Amino acid sequence: MGLLIVFLDGVGLGADDPVTNPLAAAPMPVLRGLLGGAGLTRAALDRPAYIPPTTLVALDATLGVAGLPQSGTGQATLWSGINVAARIGRHSGPYAPPQAREILLSNNLFQAAAHHPRAAAFANAYPPRYLDRLERGTARQSVTALAAYLGGATLRGPDELRQGEAVSAFVTNELWATRLGVVGMPEVTAFEAGENLARLARRHAVTVFEFFATDMAGHRRDSELTTTSLERIDGLLGGVVATLDPRRDLLLVTSDHGNLEDATSSEHTLNPAPGLVWGAGAFDMAARLASLVDVTPAALDWLAGAR
Repeated sequence: MGLLIVFLDGVGLGADDPVTNPLAAAPMPVLRGLLGGAGLTRAALDRPAYIPPTTLVALDATLGVAGLPQSGTGQATLWSGINVAARIGRHSGPYAPPQAREILLSNNLFQAAAHHPRAAAFANAYPPRYLDRLERGTARQSVTALAAYLGGATLRGPDELRQGEAVSAFVTNELWATRLGVVGMPEVTAFEAGENLARLARRHAVTVFEFFATDMAGHRRDSELTTTSLERIDGLLGGVVATLDPRRDLLLVTSDHGNLEDATSSEHTLNPAPGLVWGAGAFDMAARLASLVDVTPAALDWLAGAR
């Protein structure tokens, strides 16, 4: 039994308007299949749940703090179960404020899951030059990667990616040669990347995959990157749900704040983050989720019941 969390940076539940919301316009057949034909918008919250167990809830990303939610405090809240924005009195990002790092040292989903017999996995693969910078202490980490690192999860590299034991941050592998200078990387489709991710998740208690291109596309208002990102995520989810066992495994798709869902602005939004839950215990998990604060406690409770 494994819990897989697919973290989509900068994706909120916005209006069901294909003119202003790319998530309302995108075909995304896998995701729409899970949601009974609806797109990943607020309108899908009113749809009934489907079998295999699938449900969608809205997660408050404002955390009771004025201003636009940010990745630093939002992601730290997701992976700690502590309202980091409230603790420091503001939203902060994109990287972890010092207080967030201190919180993640003692309150951390990866760290807590390390005590489970099958431990935790961070699925993203990193190029050698990034891992070298990390070794020297000069790498800039997303808060999700920082939480994994502080929690003792292995940071995977090109060898694991070649073996299907990791997933590219871009989902498919072609940019490893053209952008990162890593040759000999096998080609994989988004569906195949999802299969690899699901197989990794079935061997671990908790597995997290971080996809940041959605937030990048929202900030740039880049329609081509938006289309590519949503196609790849949908393909990835297709491989995931085809490989996981909904009677034993659980998938959670969530985010830290809104952005991509409002094409009229390049800024973050006040929209709630999605909590799309599929598989074993989906309805019980969804009932626990009201804000970003709830993700880690709900995940740990699911693990306790899944032992």
